[in-house]
Amino acid sequence: MDKIPMIHNLGKEDLIRSIKELSVSYTPHWRFDPDNPDIGTALGMIFADMQADTLRRYSELPLKWRTDYFNNLHASLEPEQPAYGYVSFRVVNDEVQGTELPAGTRLTTDVTDNAGDIIPVETREDVFVAPSTLQAVYESNDKLDYIGKLWDETEEKPFCLFGFDGENLQHHVFMIGHDSLFDISQGGEVEAVLCTVDGHTVSEGILRLLISSGKFYYSTEEGYEPFAQYRVEEGKLIFVKANGQVPWCEKEIDGIHQFWIRYETENGRSFERMSIGEIRLKSRAAMIAPQAIYAAGTDVDTHGYYSPFGEELSIYEEVYFSCDDVFSKKGSEVTMSFLMDFTKIPLNLTDKMEIDWRLIMPRSAVRVDPEYDISITKVLWEYFNGTGWVRLFDDNRYDEVFSLIAGTGRQKKTLRFICPLDMAPVIVNSVESRCIRARIVNLDNRFKTKGQYIVPMLSETYFLYEYQGKGLPPQYLYEENNGIHQLNTAKNCFQSLRGYSPIRLAGDQVPAVYCCFSNSLEQGPIRILALLGAAALRERPRLKWQYFGNGKWRDLNVADETKGFQNSGLISFNGKPDFEKTSCFGKEGYWIRIQDIFSGYDHIPKKDLPLAEGFLINSVKAWTLRTDVEESLTYEDFAAVPEFQLLHRPIFDAQIWVNETGNLSKAEQNSLQKDGRIRFINVNPNNTETWVLWQQTESFYENPEDGRKYTLDKANGILRFSAGTNYRLPPPGVANGIYVNMRIGGGEEGNLQKGAITGTELNYGFINQVWNPIGFSGGCNKETPDEAMERTAAAYKHHHRAVTAADYEKLAKEASRMVYRAFCFTGRMADGSRKSGYITLVILQKDYEKSHYYFHSLRDIIMEYMKDKVFEKLLTQNRLQIVSPDFIEIQVGAEVKVQDFNEIFQCKRQIIQKLHTFFNPISGNFTGNGFSVGVLPNRSQIETVIKSILSVKEISNLVISGNLYRGGEVIELNMEEMRKYPFALPVDGKHRIFVSTE
Repeated sequence: MDKIPMIHNLGKEDLIRSIKELSVSYTPHWRFDPDNPDIGTALGMIFADMQADTLRRYSELPLKWRTDYFNNLHASLEPEQPAYGYVSFRVVNDEVQGTELPAGTRLTTDVTDNAGDIIPVETREDVFVAPSTLQAVYESNDKLDYIGKLWDETEEKPFCLFGFDGENLQHHVFMIGHDSLFDISQGGEVEAVLCTVDGHTVSEGILRLLISSGKFYYSTEEGYEPFAQYRVEEGKLIFVKANGQVPWCEKEIDGIHQFWIRYETENGRSFERMSIGEIRLKSRAAMIAPQAIYAAGTDVDTHGYYSPFGEELSIYEEVYFSCDDVFSKKGSEVTMSFLMDFTKIPLNLTDKMEIDWRLIMPRSAVRVDPEYDISITKVLWEYFNGTGWVRLFDDNRYDEVFSLIAGTGRQKKTLRFICPLDMAPVIVNSVESRCIRARIVNLDNRFKTKGQYIVPMLSETYFLYEYQGKGLPPQYLYEENNGIHQLNTAKNCFQSLRGYSPIRLAGDQVPAVYCCFSNSLEQGPIRILALLGAAALRERPRLKWQYFGNGKWRDLNVADETKGFQNSGLISFNGKPDFEKTSCFGKEGYWIRIQDIFSGYDHIPKKDLPLAEGFLINSVKAWTLRTDVEESLTYEDFAAVPEFQLLHRPIFDAQIWVNETGNLSKAEQNSLQKDGRIRFINVNPNNTETWVLWQQTESFYENPEDGRKYTLDKANGILRFSAGTNYRLPPPGVANGIYVNMRIGGGEEGNLQKGAITGTELNYGFINQVWNPIGFSGGCNKETPDEAMERTAAAYKHHHRAVTAADYEKLAKEASRMVYRAFCFTGRMADGSRKSGYITLVILQKDYEKSHYYFHSLRDIIMEYMKDKVFEKLLTQNRLQIVSPDFIEIQVGAEVKVQDFNEIFQCKRQIIQKLHTFFNPISGNFTGNGFSVGVLPNRSQIETVIKSILSVKEISNLVISGNLYRGGEVIELNMEEMRKYPFALPVDGKHRIFVSTE
């Protein structure tokens, strides 16, 4: 109608103005005054009104003729279309039973239509609401040695699938534990020999790779400290702890206290085939000073000389040498060394004998007692075995170590022994430690009372220990792989015939995404809604779905509406009774795995990867329809052509059943039964009714097959039958002989906002929460006459065959009324690149804000509609492609000056509102008709929009940029870069407007 020009543009006011101007010339003696009309003025105004009405009617003739023309072509108005969307359900908790919800479950909402009626909403599919929730999503890629946590239930954020660029949780840690062998508080070395299952040592190449690909640490009070040095030497790993480093300390892991060697690597792939059959450990340390020396019942200072048995020697006097560092190394060879000097200390046991001196005495009367050297001839070396003190040596080789056999000069003494396996701590001087002691068991001249003690004086007392032979096995092995921590005894680890692999990968030879659920998904159908953001990739790699059940990963057959995460949709599958709880990446739950079996995502940039906004279990499709609405009609007026006004409308679709009991031949019954169009209903044991499903036709000008046809005006609810020669009428006089089963509803009011669904009309099981996570889409009002005429005219132009670009655009609009506008690009592929022989349709849907959720459904509808209307090779060779525009958020930054200080806030609001209106792709631009795909506003146009605000006096620093959202990436564009996207379409972004006064 907008394209039909008016025949005459004069209205009543124009005519009155013209009469007033002409009256001055033709009747100067009379003045035409509508404000104070006389009889002439009144007649003139009546004439103006009648003439204006005549002109209006005359101008409507082209539209009337046009409407009549299309009526003769049997054009009709398309009825309302229902909106559709997704609804999610949740039960009270994971302990209750699940609930079966059949298709057609009625949902509640507070939204009403224009008539004040509640918008009807029903589910479209069956769903089992499982008592389970999605707890976490991980991804794994053994080729990258990567594990990443994409999402857990505490987060509300989108995540990119198969990106493998987040924080890597894959840490390979291998720890060797022993309760004594690594107890080195000062400097020392540890030697580790790794053997294969067949007894050979691991190759030096593997050992050097261990060193180059990771780091070794030892356990301390604060954590783990790197060794001063570690190296490979003759097929062994040598770890050096320097004397100045912090002591090696016990660390508790899962209740086990051990001294640990820790290995960390980020290169697990190099060692995934490394298998160890045995580990043998040795340690050695030298110049270890005793922790303490207890001599003659007191602590002595070991920095200088000290007397081990005190200054007065006596039988059973003892000295204790305490050193946990050394004496904890059971089975090692211990060397004790010290420097020994002797000193003389006079005896002071009795008073000197008084002699009765006289002036003259015989020589025999003057007698002086001789003096003796009292020295140690024999000691006994002992250790504490937990019960008592026992001999340290089986023989007497070191019994005379403190004797005077070698003289009294300075001597270096060395004792060697094997650290007893049963050595235990003992309390000496209120301190518990491991120690050895020496007791004096024999003294030379011990009963003499005059002379001096020959007392040994020791200095530079040190211990050295070293394990001989094969060494000792570790006691515990600890590992961290794939987010799982494991502590086990070394004996258990090395029992396997395949050996022990301390570094393991997740086991995913191909990239995979893991979903963890809180409960088993045993019943079905289970439906998971995958909400995906916009991405540029048109074709997704092939994915394989699996679940963990019965001890291994098993294939899971799914109905995937997302087409491999290409678009939002439902992922449906039957529950599995053998779903089994297991631990993956350190988290226990019920797991589903999605594998990229051909590694198709490996070389895809992040902007093209699927961006998941959420996975919602227990979701189902719903639409704004009321199903199973019934009416029964009776055809009574035998002479009239049956026409019925139905009570319910608008009608989405309907089935018309007619009672034809007694009017069918046997052949007709067989034919109708073959087509599934007949029902037999037992009213009572003696009466069976025969009902036949009639078929809808567009008009009664067609040649019917069996004459059982009707027309249905869905918008107005009018049901018609024909009395033509080729058509049948329902049997007359049968009470309620026509049964109508229909679905009603539709309209733009059904495009519900997010969260508009509030519950179910009836109570179902333990369901306590119902909501729609995204808004509904697709609801359309009844077609207007102009839209119907435009559609019909286009159909007569292209005759349902796509030849020109305009034909493709018109056919796309015919396919769905959700298409606001279609743009046909020839010689371009879906990614915008040029290639001969390709046709790409860019579709702008009416609710473009939701396009990334629902565009796939619209695309499928258009593609299905055009299957028989385009050149066949375009479809078989996939050269007809349908895409959504590249929506670019235009962001404007500018400094604006106004004259009045009080205009600042208002001016800023007006500018932002103007820009918001201007950048609307449907109703924006200067014309109010939106933008064409590939045509972006320029700097001058945007400046004009801002200057249209009257209070704006000056614009400076105008900056225009754009954001394009692709997968998990935001692409920032300047004006030149925006124009490189042939399918670009502007939308409103965030603007930075600074307003100040002149």
